[in-house]
Amino acid sequence: MNHKKKYDQLYNKYQHYKNQLLPSIDEGISAVKEDGKGINFIKTKNDWQHANQAIETANSELKEIQAGLAQLYDLNKQHHLALEELEKKYKRLREELLNKNKSFGPSIDALEKKTG
Repeated sequence: MNHKKKYDQLYNKYQHYKNQLLPSIDEGISAVKEDGKGINFIKTKNDWQHANQAIETANSELKEIQAGLAQLYDLNKQHHLALEELEKKYKRLREELLNKNKSFGPSIDALEKKTG
C-alpha cells in the first residue's frame, strides 16, 4: 500500500474519531450527569456503561491511528535514508568519473547531457 493511501486511511479514521467518537463520549457523559440527578439507577448505570464503551472504542481507535502514524514515519525515514544513500553513491561515481575524465576524454559531459 502506498504512503498516500495509508495516510488517507489514517486521516479518515481520525475524522471518524473526532467527529463521531468524541461527540458520542460527550453525549454519554452528559446523559450520565442528567440521569444522576434522578432516581432511575438502572438508566444511569446503562448510560454509564455506554459512555465507558464509547471511551474504550475511542481509545482503541486512537491507538490504531498513533501506530499507523508511527509506521508511516518509519517508512518515510527509511525512504529518506535510501535516497541519501543513492545520492552518496551517485556522487562517488561522479567523482570517480570526473577524476578519470582525462583518460576518458569528454565522455562524462556527453553522458551527463544524455542523462540530464
